[in-house]
Amino acid sequence: MNRFQQVKSLIAVSAMLVLAASGCNSPVSSSSGSDSGNRSAPVVGAPYPVPPPPPRPDVLPVVSGIPGPNRDGSYGPFATIRRALEVVNMFQRMGYPNTIQYHNGDGQYVFPRR
Repeated sequence: MNRFQQVKSLIAVSAMLVLAASGCNSPVSSSSGSDSGNRSAPVVGAPYPVPPPPPRPDVLPVVSGIPGPNRDGSYGPFATIRRALEVVNMFQRMGYPNTIQYHNGDGQYVFPRR
């Protein structure tokens, strides 16, 4: 492999890394508006799959087994502190390390925070 081929392959790899970091699925952009938004598909020719985008901080997850979030972003009320702490541990495993549990008079509540 001569010097020209080395530089050419280095530029190609750099371009793929930039595309992967920007979240593009392919080096060719389509103006038809048919982008499906699937960012977990690998970039064509990339040496590794492109990871999915990180979760948005303003969107709370929908968790099976507990009702959806309240208007203030908390989950609950839970009747026992044990169940509230189970939900706290579940959110911490999901990537919300600063999840708190509190009692406001009518039950135990859980507030997930990143």
